[in-house]
Amino acid sequence: PTGLHHPPTGVRRRGVTVALFTGCVMEQMFGRVNRATLRLLLANGFDVLVPQDQGCCGALLVHAGQPEQARQLARANVAAVASADLVINNSAGCGCAMKEYGHLLGTPEGDAFARKCRDISEFLGEVGLTATPAAHAGRAAYDDPCHLCHGQGVRKQPRDLLAMVPGLQLVAHERPEDCCGSAGIYNLLQPDLAAEIGRQKVERLLAARVDLVITGNPGCMLQIDSHLRAAGHSVPVRHPVELLLPPE
Repeated sequence: PTGLHHPPTGVRRRGVTVALFTGCVMEQMFGRVNRATLRLLLANGFDVLVPQDQGCCGALLVHAGQPEQARQLARANVAAVASADLVINNSAGCGCAMKEYGHLLGTPEGDAFARKCRDISEFLGEVGLTATPAAHAGRAAYDDPCHLCHGQGVRKQPRDLLAMVPGLQLVAHERPEDCCGSAGIYNLLQPDLAAEIGRQKVERLLAARVDLVITGNPGCMLQIDSHLRAAGHSVPVRHPVELLLPPE
């Protein structure tokens, strides 16, 4: 998404202005998800800021033991979204990192920023949808990103929202909260172990006989998709926001 301010296409509500955090991996690998997130927020009545001065959340630097470089990024992001009431993200890893800015920065500004951060499913689960999602027939499994379920305690909201998609049948699979093997930079540092974890994740998903896999983190999307392909399957992997969009 480009441009600073986007007025809602649906009926404006609550007087809330949200900033959309676009991230780096999500924008580069799944730019369509950022655009879908913007469209979803606008359709549901929210004014959206897309700050041009935002940057990487710093999560991977924290994972790599480089907190001072992460702090520089965090300070820039705090300044970039100062005018927004809430900061909405669609990447579980980014969201988890940004909710810890208070600890990372050790400042009142960091604490205030962290309190404004919401995952898109957490936010829409709280305020509700005003735009009915387009119908999507098929069997789908929602797989919990570790940084969303364990890191942020967001489990029920994505499933409740997906249950509102006409025709979509959510099916259970074994151990949905187990890691997929992506885990920040773990798949780069421990590729053999990460690959085995990914293989087991895909095995459980395929056992549920799904037509679609849904998960809310770019690392998870990449990992699960690559192991589905390696197993010879073409089951698509999508972000929840892509299923929640109203008809065009």
